[in-house]
Amino acid sequence: MRTYLDLVSHVLENGLRKNNRTGTDTIMVFAYHYKINLQDGYPLLTTKKGYFKSVIRDLLWYLSGMALMGIGMGLASPGYTASASLKANSENQGTVIGFAFAAPALGFTIGPLLSGFMYEVSPTLPFWFIIPTFLIVFLLTFFMEDFSIEQETV
Repeated sequence: MRTYLDLVSHVLENGLRKNNRTGTDTIMVFAYHYKINLQDGYPLLTTKKGYFKSVIRDLLWYLSGMALMGIGMGLASPGYTASASLKANSENQGTVIGFAFAAPALGFTIGPLLSGFMYEVSPTLPFWFIIPTFLIVFLLTFFMEDFSIEQETV
């Protein structure tokens, strides 16, 4: 707890105030080293009393959501890769399957970063961005011609 309170006092004393349009300004400090000893217990970043049951309940909801997302990806992945490989000719199937397996991981990596930046601009911008993205993916999925690169015979 003492380490956290030291961090808060350092930010309040040395931080730079950043104004935003909502009036909820932030005070920030760059590169503060926050070191804790986990043998002393797990730190909750709050000065209020934390109840163990509520922490466990929230953790279980988070883990169940991640599990459902993983099951959904697991169920969708074979169909996604199969349809991707059917769209390519035999010479390009390795590239297509590699891309099909790399695309979700890239989305899980870049998505949170991009949405964080968009949220800084406007809290509703990530939601407005995803609607045309889903529409484009839907249209590409159902109305696209075969992308097979045919080898010309000479």
